[in-house]
Order: sequence, then C-alpha cells, then structure tokens
Amino acid sequence: MILGIIGLVTCFIVIPSLLALIFGLIAARKIKRSAGTLKGSGQARAGWIMGIVGLLAGGTLITLVATGVIDDGETAVFDLEVGDCVNFGFNPDSERIVEVRSVDVVDCDEDHEAEVIRRGELNPNEDREYPSNDDLFAESYDGCGRDDDSNLFAIAPNEDSWDDEGGPFVCFELSDG
Repeated sequence: MILGIIGLVTCFIVIPSLLALIFGLIAARKIKRSAGTLKGSGQARAGWIMGIVGLLAGGTLITLVATGVIDDGETAVFDLEVGDCVNFGFNPDSERIVEVRSVDVVDCDEDHEAEVIRRGELNPNEDREYPSNDDLFAESYDGCGRDDDSNLFAIAPNEDSWDDEGGPFVCFELSDG
C-alpha cells in the first residue's frame, strides 16, 4: 500500500506503481490462500488498485509530455526559425553576457521583444578553436548581415554547441515597443 501511495504521488516514475501492483497482488493471493490466518486483504487490495491508478496516471502524463500537449512554452534557442517572434525573459540591452538556452515563442501579432531574422553557423566544419568572447560576438553580429546593429541582438554559441553543432548563432531584430 505504501508503494501505491508513493506511485500516485510520483506517477511520472512508474517503478513504485509497478511494484505496488505486483506486491499487492502477491499479498492478496497469500491472504486469500491462508484461510483466514493472515489479515490485511483491504490493504493488499488498496496497494494493487493504487498501483494500477499510478501506472495509468504515469502513462498518461508521459504520453502528454511526449506528444507536446504539456509544454512549458519555451523553445530551445537554436531550434528557432527565421520569422519566429520571441520574448526573452531578460533585458537584451544589458552589457553583461547571459547564457540563453530557451526563449518563449509568441505569435507575431502579439506584443513581443524580438523576431528572428537570421540563423547561421560560425564553425560549420567543427574544426575551429573556440574564439574569445569579443571575437565570438563580433562574428555573430557580422553573420547577422547588417551594418547597423543598433536594433540587433545576437545569441552566440557556447563552447559545447561550437564543437558539437557547428557553432550556431541566431540574430534577432528587437521590437521598438
């Protein structure tokens, strides 16, 4: 029964629910065969029933997450496409370097902070050394393809994506409002 309760609370981890089902059924069978010498059939029944409920809830939760029905609304920054409108959740005008892994993609008809105008790779052959921050951001802004970078914001690759993903960068045009 305890595993059944744990399985219900942590339904996304199916092991406690599975164990509750198995042990509950084994206990119920032993109690039934004992001809009244063993007690606890109600607890055994509660254990296997909560095990089934936990497995069903866990399966449903895993399916909803896997199909994208449950989504935190965040998109990995290097999965963005040209034309996507985003809200950052930080001040892109800040002088300090911020590591950005994901952003909130919104409908372009809604208020938004920026729109993706270009994507590219700075290390497509994955054979270059990771540059200094100054060189990295200079290359990223150059890759945006505009002389006037006053309304631009570029997200440059970190060292992992430099080596493993070709050094992707994303250019945004900041919204006026």
